Amino acid sequence: MKLKRINSKNVKVFISHEELEEKEMNPIKIKIQVPDSHLFFYRIVIEALEEMEYSIDSNILMDIYSYPGYGIYMMIKTEEESDFSENPEMDNTLSIQFVEQDHFIFEFSDFEDVVAACKILDRKWKAAGFLYHLNSAYFLKIEGVEEAESASVASILLEYGELSAITENLLLEKGLRVYHDNIIPVMIEYFND
Repeated sequence: MKLKRINSKNVKVFISHEELEEKEMNPIKIKIQVPDSHLFFYRIVIEALEEMEYSIDSNILMDIYSYPGYGIYMMIKTEEESDFSENPEMDNTLSIQFVEQDHFIFEFSDFEDVVAACKILDRKWKAAGFLYHLNSAYFLKIEGVEEAESASVASILLEYGELSAITENLLLEKGLRVYHDNIIPVMIEYFND
């Protein structure tokens, strides 16, 4: 399990496909939210918040992003009582939203890393990529990767960027789409050394 502090109220947690299998969890079991999955997520939240030294006396919102064959990302957000609900019955609750992904979105801080990622995708997987710019970062949405290859794609691209839980809708709404179509062939044409 990998943890990353986003800010004073948010933690990002990644659990690999292998770790899920070790804990006898899988995306189907998670998606139907059987009691086992609730207990699983509760334990993950407690462990993550304690390790990051967050208060666990508040309400917790969790978005779960499933990437087939690779693992799951969880965005954990702690909320002050007044932010979450005016209803006193909602105190100290865990709210879970499951989001199934059929694509990856990687975040890159440097344009050169985007170019390198596109070259790898073109050489090995012939995936499609759509590039956005938002808040001084580049976001590459990657489609067309077969489920069996998704773990390999993600692990190699993690050398250049970071898997993001940002949604495509947010990128479309707030970001700038760099090119109207698949950016990978364009990158290869203009940045081929």
